[in-house]
Amino acid sequence: MRNYQISTLAAALLAIGLAGCDNNVETDDTLGATTPDTTMPDTMDDTMPADTMPDDSTALGGDMDPNSDPGTMADAGAIVAPTTLMVSTTGAPGPYLTDDDGRAIYFLEGDTDGSTCTGPCLELWPPVIAGDTTPGVDGDLKAGLLGTVERADGTTQLTYNGHPLYYYTRDTAAQVASGHDVTDDWGEWYLLAPDGTEVDDDVETN
Repeated sequence: MRNYQISTLAAALLAIGLAGCDNNVETDDTLGATTPDTTMPDTMDDTMPADTMPDDSTALGGDMDPNSDPGTMADAGAIVAPTTLMVSTTGAPGPYLTDDDGRAIYFLEGDTDGSTCTGPCLELWPPVIAGDTTPGVDGDLKAGLLGTVERADGTTQLTYNGHPLYYYTRDTAAQVASGHDVTDDWGEWYLLAPDGTEVDDDVETN
C-alpha cells in the first residue's frame, strides 16, 4: 500500500513537471515572436557611404592655380604679335593705342629697354612682341615712332616713341582699359596717345 502511494505521488510530480516544461516552451515561443532582431548591421556598408570619403585631389587643391585670374582676357603665353596698331577712344578720355583686336596697349613709366618688367611682372603685363614684319599703323599713329627693343630673354618687343609696349591681362575684353594709371610693384602704367605721350586723364568707368 505504501509503495502504491509513492508511485502515485511520483506520477503526479512527473505530470506537473511535464506541464511546466510545456508552459516554458509556449512562453519561449511567445517571447521569440516579439523579440527584435539583434543582428549587428554592417556599419561600413550601411552607415559609411563611399562618397563621404575625401577626394585627395580636392583636399590638396588639385590642379587649381591659387594665382589664377578668371577675369583675364587671355593667357599671357597665348598673345601673338599684332599685325596692325590702331587707335580707340572707347573707355578712355582720349584716343589710345590698341592692337588689331582692340586690346589696349600700355607703357611703364621709366622703362626704356624692357628690363623693368621681368619675372612675375610679365604674368600681369605681357610685352607686345614684334613679329617678322613691322606692323602697320592706322588712324593718327605715326609709323616713324614704331621701333623694337631686344629683351634679356631674347624676344623682340615693340616700342612706340621709345616706350616698350605691354598688355594688361586683367583687361576683360577688347577696348577695356583697366590698366591705365595703375601703380604696382613695378611702377606706374599708362595708356599711350597717338603722339607717343601718356593719356594723362583718368579713364572713364561709366
